[in-house]
Amino acid sequence: MQIFRKILEKISKKKHIYDYIISIGMNCEIMYQIKEHIGAVDSSLLSWAAVPAKSLVKVLKNPKLIFSGEIEEWRECNMWHCQVTNITFHGQKAPAELLDTDGKPDETKIELEKQDTISRVKYLIDKFIHVARSKESKLYILGIHPHFCEYKNEELRVFVQKVFQTIQKIANNASLLIIVSKENINVLKNLDNDTNFFVRVIDHFAPFTQATSPQYVDLRGGKVILSEFRPKNIRKDTKVYKFERIFI
Repeated sequence: MQIFRKILEKISKKKHIYDYIISIGMNCEIMYQIKEHIGAVDSSLLSWAAVPAKSLVKVLKNPKLIFSGEIEEWRECNMWHCQVTNITFHGQKAPAELLDTDGKPDETKIELEKQDTISRVKYLIDKFIHVARSKESKLYILGIHPHFCEYKNEELRVFVQKVFQTIQKIANNASLLIIVSKENINVLKNLDNDTNFFVRVIDHFAPFTQATSPQYVDLRGGKVILSEFRPKNIRKDTKVYKFERIFI
């Protein structure tokens, strides 16, 4: 493992530069790593969502399935679950901000939060499709978080290949970066073609409830990877918000 990490650090001196860096899940951890090491990138559809592996290929092929049916409220964490795709999105406010002066749920605030989330996600669906069809270069990044991915060994390999094939069909001038923890690297590393399909390793993923907590996230591993894969335009900013456009 130490030998492989040294190889990765040597490889990281080579820079792969893209117009767009796009996280496609499986949860917020990859986007958090991007924010920490690059500064900020445009919000994208799946950047701050919980995406089960079984849902990903279907949604990449048809993003408009999201919120096309029943939506379940997860009130304790202000998240909104699409029952058609099983993908869950964060609302913008902290749960405490949706309480009234007596500390009880304020149904008016909650309904406004729901409608805001629906509106934002529908906007990001259209943006996701538009960016995919554009001529600019794109790097899609998928972190294989064990909480959201039940696939192991050959099933994992097949799944990752399907994701890559789907990206190649839906997007122009696109590459895919797979980030895995060290226990899965041997299954996937020979898929790396160093052209438009990359596999890189971190020591571990954070517990899914701590995806943006620096004490749990492998920031060192993320820094090595994201020093290799960069957007063309970078602007460091002291204020970075989940749902705000920071730069193009």
